[in-house]
Amino acid sequence: MSSYERPGVYSSYEVTSALYGSGGGRGVGVAAVASAGTKGEVTLITGAAQAANLYGPGSNLTQLIRTLLENGAPRVYAVPAVTAGSAAQGDYEAAFAALMEEPDIGCMVCDSQSAAVHKALREAVLSGTEQTKYRVAVVEQSGTASALCAAALALNCERVALVGN
Repeated sequence: MSSYERPGVYSSYEVTSALYGSGGGRGVGVAAVASAGTKGEVTLITGAAQAANLYGPGSNLTQLIRTLLENGAPRVYAVPAVTAGSAAQGDYEAAFAALMEEPDIGCMVCDSQSAAVHKALREAVLSGTEQTKYRVAVVEQSGTASALCAAALALNCERVALVGN
């Protein structure tokens, strides 16, 4: 039997913390809107209650942290990108830069659906490769299938997973 392969980029990622139990694997960095906390300050979060106390119980940041911890993230490094105000791309860029300083992060996520913020996250992840800080990013977008395809094409990066809702 013949096997044909075409040239291209092939990527394979495996989530290992769920396989090896808590404490294994690299941490997750998250930047999101918070109703409290210090904008741009990275904090290691060990539980949902700590996140609620720091960032407000109903904030996007707290909800993302809770979801990450419940689904096997070994450690979560959180940074409020925006606190109780309008979201600015520069605020997210500063948050991504702060997360890039943490050596234990393997994946980065944010709450924004802005294409400009997604591109800023892509650039942060790609710039880390030059510093041997290899990371992947997960971003969310809503819309029709063709809009999601256009968003994926705009990102065009093997280190960024676009999730449609």
